[in-house]
Amino acid sequence: MLTASELRPGVALRLEGALYKVTAAEYHMGGGKMGGVTHAKLLNLETGTTREWRFHASETIAEIVPEHQTMQFLYADDSTGYFMHPQTFEQTGIEKPRLGAAVRFLHEGMNVSVEFFEGRPTSIVFPPIVEARVADTAPPTHAQGERKP
Repeated sequence: MLTASELRPGVALRLEGALYKVTAAEYHMGGGKMGGVTHAKLLNLETGTTREWRFHASETIAEIVPEHQTMQFLYADDSTGYFMHPQTFEQTGIEKPRLGAAVRFLHEGMNVSVEFFEGRPTSIVFPPIVEARVADTAPPTHAQGERKP
């Protein structure tokens, strides 16, 4: 169990029967008799919609721990990214909106951790460091008398 002030991005929870993942959380301390409040942006893991929610500091929230499986990225089409479990060769598709901006940095054969809630894949945990090559950049400009490399 978590208190509302302990909410952080990435925490999964269940509200009103639906699964949500915290995308942003900000704690505001109260003054005097007023208690603190946590403002959180929540992503619905079933529909992909975002909503804002306000939690009082004294509220307790049941955290849901996702199951993580390391899977290999195969390819992506217009709407879905496909991943394969390396031992069972079972393939799983995740819609691109659920993958977010990370889908641009996925490449064939890359291993990523896929989050499963109640047996369904919902998102990926992108590695904190990724090697990438700059393919194109703006032309050089003057900055403080020096040219941009």
